[in-house]
Amino acid sequence: MLNEAGGVIDDLIIYRLSDDELMIVVNASTRENDLKVLKERISNATLEDKSMAYAKLDVQGPKSKEILAKYFDVDLDSLGFFSFVQTKVFDSECLLSRTGYTGELGYELYIDAETSVKLWDALLADGAKPAGLGSRDILRLEMGYSLYGNDLSETITPLEANLGKFVNLKREYFGKDALAKQKSEGLTRILLPFKTTTRRSARKDFEVYQNDKKVGFVTSGAFSPILNVGVGLAMIDIEGFDKSQSIELRDTRSSIEANIVSLPFITK
Repeated sequence: MLNEAGGVIDDLIIYRLSDDELMIVVNASTRENDLKVLKERISNATLEDKSMAYAKLDVQGPKSKEILAKYFDVDLDSLGFFSFVQTKVFDSECLLSRTGYTGELGYELYIDAETSVKLWDALLADGAKPAGLGSRDILRLEMGYSLYGNDLSETITPLEANLGKFVNLKREYFGKDALAKQKSEGLTRILLPFKTTTRRSARKDFEVYQNDKKVGFVTSGAFSPILNVGVGLAMIDIEGFDKSQSIELRDTRSSIEANIVSLPFITK
């Protein structure tokens, strides 16, 4: 969802529940502004904020299908990526979605708060392990997935975020004219993936240098336990930048050598 300048107000998922009903899943931190923007833009529908009526559990990892199978009368093998079913768990309504933010096999479950506690306890008893945002951030970054507030924002367009393959300039939407202009005039900066040469990792807002000239800034960075090096994304000024040369990631205390690579950092 874009502003008129092509910047990203939020990245969201829309589930089409029926011909005349949609469920829009937004970031919690942008919920109030998202609702305000949608109400300003949509005049032929009724919008209702049901955020506090639902809980969301993400069951992710190679054993996610196996561990969920006993709770749902659904053929999980037939549930394709980015598809969903409306079903039940513990006699409560549940939207079961084959989505996730980890690069792993996984599912997202939307249920009422009381049932979510029952399911959480049951899944842990079955061997599932709870994981926090730090784990999720490493997993999404290893796949090169963008994080709102870091790699996407109201001042970063999808084209600058290197997400041009998702931009359709043949459709009409808020921000389309700005993106079309940006594409025709050419980008001045773009988000690029980097890998450090050691176990040290940069963090958000590290400055990026090449040949002692500042050429950008880090938007996301973390240590990858699988690759045993630091990985991240950086917004790089295009003019004069050489992808084949190494870069330097600096903050006030340290300097880390890195190289521009391609995504995903981990293919399987």
